Amino acid sequence: MADRAPNGRLLRATSMGNNAVTMRLALASADEVDDEVEGWLRRAYEENS
Repeated sequence: MADRAPNGRLLRATSMGNNAVTMRLALASADEVDDEVEGWLRRAYEENS
């Protein structure tokens, strides 16, 4: 998701792994998983498969 700037719950992942992970979702509980989160996960999966 290199073309996407972090905003809202989508944050830059500054210290995760070997720089392959560039973004993270800020979620406090499973109850916060909604259509927006599902969309981000789907997009990340599609771009990395």
